[in-house]
Amino acid sequence: MGETARRADGDGTPRVAAFFDFDSTIVRGDSIVPFTKFLFRRGIPKLSHKLQLAWSLLLHHARVHTNDDVKQVFARQFAGHSAAEIESLCREFSETVLKPLVYPQARERIERHRVQKHLVIIASASVTAYLEAFGNELGADIVVGTVLEQQNGAYTGRLATPNCIKEEKINRLRALPVFREIHMPSSFAYSDHIYDLPMLAMVGNPVLVNPEPRLRKVGKQRQWPTEHWGLENAR
Repeated sequence: MGETARRADGDGTPRVAAFFDFDSTIVRGDSIVPFTKFLFRRGIPKLSHKLQLAWSLLLHHARVHTNDDVKQVFARQFAGHSAAEIESLCREFSETVLKPLVYPQARERIERHRVQKHLVIIASASVTAYLEAFGNELGADIVVGTVLEQQNGAYTGRLATPNCIKEEKINRLRALPVFREIHMPSSFAYSDHIYDLPMLAMVGNPVLVNPEPRLRKVGKQRQWPTEHWGLENAR
């Protein structure tokens, strides 16, 4: 659950992989923000939950709530909604809001790796409710993210997996059946954030995309290449 594979070569031959973070790497900004606004416009969260989420965000800024705490509060708004309803909303969100936020350079880089028959893996803290289908549309072979729990065709308002961030992201990647087939010295990783330092460090070809200050500092020390992606050339 939370990992989808569109293509898998199981002959045991060492493979080259390209690991991509999603938020602020493939798309501009944190996709959970426009997704939350989109859900607000569609009337998904009740007023009580809007207040809970706002309070949790305030506590997060005050360093009282962690990213995990906020994600758990975020998940509650889906309680009782059918999987079919949320799937339909996620398709609309992806097409109307998320698609225009994709960096053209990200699409080009993913396609370049696909042409070279590299395994393209998106690993993100974003929820798989929209990330899986959208990631596969981008050309990813495998998508790993935070999973919202479902029971009997409806969401429970809880997380089915831990928030896919920091060490959890690495643990989830290592748990992939294909992971042991990947030749890390030849592989690539792309991210903007210091939280993905372990993912960047595990490959032979790390690439910093619009890095935030902490990651920029580490990248400069380690002489990692930095690229600046933007929407300036988007059509």
